[in-house]
Amino acid sequence: MRYTAAVRGRTARQESDNVRATAGLALFLTLAMALASCREGAFQPSSTPSDLTIDRPSAAPGLNLVVSKVVATDLGTLPGGASSAAFDVNDQGQIVGEGTTALGATHAFIMTGGTTTDLGTLPGGDYSSARGINNHGQVVGVARTILASYPAGVIHGFEWERGVMRDLGAYPPEDAIGSESSARGINGGGLIAGIVDLAGVVWNLSGVPRFPPFPPTVRVTDPGPFTPARANDVNDAGQVVGKLLARAQAFRWKAGVLEPLRVLGQLDDEAFGLNQAGEAVGSALLAPPVRYHAVFWPNPGSVQDLGTLAGANSVASDINDHGIIVGSSETASATRLAFIWRADLGMKSLGTLGGASSAAHGVNNSGQIVGVSDTRSGERHATLWTVQFACRRRIRDDHGHESQPRHSQERGADAGQGGRDRHAAGGRDQDSTAEPCASCQHDPHKHQQGRHGLHCRDTDEVEGQGGERESAQDPPLP
Repeated sequence: MRYTAAVRGRTARQESDNVRATAGLALFLTLAMALASCREGAFQPSSTPSDLTIDRPSAAPGLNLVVSKVVATDLGTLPGGASSAAFDVNDQGQIVGEGTTALGATHAFIMTGGTTTDLGTLPGGDYSSARGINNHGQVVGVARTILASYPAGVIHGFEWERGVMRDLGAYPPEDAIGSESSARGINGGGLIAGIVDLAGVVWNLSGVPRFPPFPPTVRVTDPGPFTPARANDVNDAGQVVGKLLARAQAFRWKAGVLEPLRVLGQLDDEAFGLNQAGEAVGSALLAPPVRYHAVFWPNPGSVQDLGTLAGANSVASDINDHGIIVGSSETASATRLAFIWRADLGMKSLGTLGGASSAAHGVNNSGQIVGVSDTRSGERHATLWTVQFACRRRIRDDHGHESQPRHSQERGADAGQGGRDRHAAGGRDQDSTAEPCASCQHDPHKHQQGRHGLHCRDTDEVEGQGGERESAQDPPLP
């Protein structure tokens, strides 16, 4: 996941960690109990060799967990603007991205509790875009600024906190020739992954500034010879992922140690996101025919092709600590749609806001997914997706009669931001019964109170003389 920002006081850090741990534990328990009703077998820990091992339900053949409902919420635009896009969401549900203003400029925004705030730009600039946020509410991205040494304007990475946007700078004195930078992800300790010109770098907000007011940077290719690179994301362990441009290969880096990630097919891979366990996601080139597929690196020596939604190309943008991966994929008709992927589900479409295409960019540990989607009117708007899981099970009728399917009440979390529009991609609420959900072992009325973007319910299959059938109320996937 993308975490962002500078170091705060110890009390704030501990409070944020407690909130994140509680949300993550609740999501894990929901998914774990859903899977327990689908199959027998114990939960297996991730085998990822890293600084952190995260338990999650293991995949198994014949697993009956399915996506039953997807709700896409239109997050709207900045006042008077026509378009927007969301790029990241933290565990508190704060969403960042970019949107057009009434004057047609593009500005970064942060959405907190349904309130959208325009972050403005760096001095003299007319453009900004927020790309990452951490659990302290610190935001990073890119913005245009006007320099005395370069009045035409340059793009610099920024860090925003409590109403103040800070220029992360570039490489002085190269600014005189238009040196540029980009901030793409930030962790809870103030490390920011990004780019300065052709160098993949890590800024350290807690370090001693060099060439004030810029924080110090370390190139991911140091201490070896310089190699062009992009640094795209960083986790709390200080692991960074990105791409070595000259070698066209994805990498993982930490504290001066650079590890190339295993190649899937032809040599042109890039890692865009990683979680706290150091598991990375991105895209890889396959040929022939030439195409790019979303991929998952559980560790530098292993890679998995995630496939597509029946189209040629796909890309994975982010992964949370529960192994939920999001991104976008082409379909058989070459339309690009946002997707969710889990080892026990495969790749499933998240649908759109009623338009043709969509893309998912970020996911938090509560399962909230953000990105962009076409609306029915053809505009591009920032989007929040929430997903409900179902668990299919069979009922055997010894008399050869098919029992009526029983469904626990199905309700999603309140995904709305200030009453925004919602679109259900398949499925409907089930209000016919309040019996406890066998998947979650929760009273359904209590279950619906959760703030998580992922939920589960039961669907039934009946086995008798007439064979097996799936519940007629089991909604189609979007």
